[in-house]
Amino acid sequence: MYSFIYLNKAGYNGLWRVNSKGQNNVPYGSHKKINVPEKVIIQDSKYLKENNVKILNQNYTEAITSAKEGDFVYFDPPYIPVNQTANFTNYTPNGFGLVQQKILRDTALQLASKGVNVMLSNADLPLTAKLYSNPEFKIHHVQAKRSINSNGTKRGKVGEVIITTY
Repeated sequence: MYSFIYLNKAGYNGLWRVNSKGQNNVPYGSHKKINVPEKVIIQDSKYLKENNVKILNQNYTEAITSAKEGDFVYFDPPYIPVNQTANFTNYTPNGFGLVQQKILRDTALQLASKGVNVMLSNADLPLTAKLYSNPEFKIHHVQAKRSINSNGTKRGKVGEVIITTY
């Protein structure tokens, strides 16, 4: 986990993506000093151990198999592209298109039917609203800060949705 945090902090604009071999392929950022918050990492590690929190490194379809009534599951998928230029969904070799978005939606509904509390985030778009139009979902509109853009003037707040089943 420490290696992941270091690569994230050392990489260009805090970006994470992988190539077709599943390897990180973000260029090195132009940092004079890489700020890895070691005290925070140690505190968080202690909290996770003391509270028996599990962090899984696997496909979400595998990770949720043991979810049961009363559990909380949060999904942060690659967002539905907001336009032709902001359309990157290939964080992994397989990508994450509309078919995968629909599978995720259906998975969230299946979990909710078992009493699992589900939350997910996505871009605030008409397509997102249509995809999550089932009355089981509650859509909350928020503004989120974005700092990953090669053009610093284009960084700023964007519309997102937080979708819940509870």
